[in-house]
Amino acid sequence: MEGAPADLAQQVRRINSEIIHRETPEGRLEKRAERARIRRQSKSEGRKA
Repeated sequence: MEGAPADLAQQVRRINSEIIHRETPEGRLEKRAERARIRRQSKSEGRKA
């Protein structure tokens, strides 16, 4: 379990950078595209089921 704190710190840094990125216009646009992609995916999965 010695590696856990370092892994956690890395995770926190990644999440923080994602949050910062999301606050930029490019990040918001990317987020919207991601949501649309997820919606399309779940729709096609619904048709298959």
